[in-house]
Amino acid sequence: MPKADSISEESKERFKLNKFLFLHIPKTAGLSLFKIFENILGYQNVFHINNPKGKAARQQPHELNKYTLLAGHLTLEEYKKHFPDRRCLLFLRNPVDRFISHFFFAKYNMQDTSLPFVKAAQSMDLEKYIKLYQNQNKMSIWNLQTLHMGFHEITLPRSELVKLARERLAEVDFVGIYESLSESLDFLCDHFHWPPVKEIPNINTTLIRPQLPQLDASITAKLTELCSLDMELYQYGLSLFDQRRKVK
Repeated sequence: MPKADSISEESKERFKLNKFLFLHIPKTAGLSLFKIFENILGYQNVFHINNPKGKAARQQPHELNKYTLLAGHLTLEEYKKHFPDRRCLLFLRNPVDRFISHFFFAKYNMQDTSLPFVKAAQSMDLEKYIKLYQNQNKMSIWNLQTLHMGFHEITLPRSELVKLARERLAEVDFVGIYESLSESLDFLCDHFHWPPVKEIPNINTTLIRPQLPQLDASITAKLTELCSLDMELYQYGLSLFDQRRKVK
């Protein structure tokens, strides 16, 4: 299978000056992107912090400095606290589509039923799941992308929270868009002078799920309302992506 060209030995010293952190938001093609980073930067130079099998997962942040790129389900707060000198990369996804993908992935692919949302997804259909959580302001359920900006709960007026989330997103070095994955990767590689990606691997995909046009209109409307913080962040991310491409 064709893959991204790897960086030449001659270029590796230069790339040591650029250290990266990939802020992996669940169900935004994160593992496919991580594989691409492995292909480009070298398997030994990248590490996923959330991998429980890796011994480096038990290391302190300063012990992870040897890796050119770190990835993990971190918030921007954690990123700034532990890895402030790294350049941050993340991808956003249409929040309703991300929610549907996450729900059906939990329902059919996840094994850890000690997690309440997994247990719920595996014991009820989509409508019952929505009803279960719709009166709970759980950022991890409805607005996970905003949560990754560092907002674990809604403690601010909505307008202020949206403003701060946008400001934090604007500080991220690279914001890609799941729905424009190929174009995002072209821009990413051009921006950081990486070799181009020839083929995007398909890893950890949610195979059993309805597509957005197949959803009942009332469900789509309800999810759009419940995921409204993420919707605003996503719309801002789209404009940020377009603006940055125009001035590259």
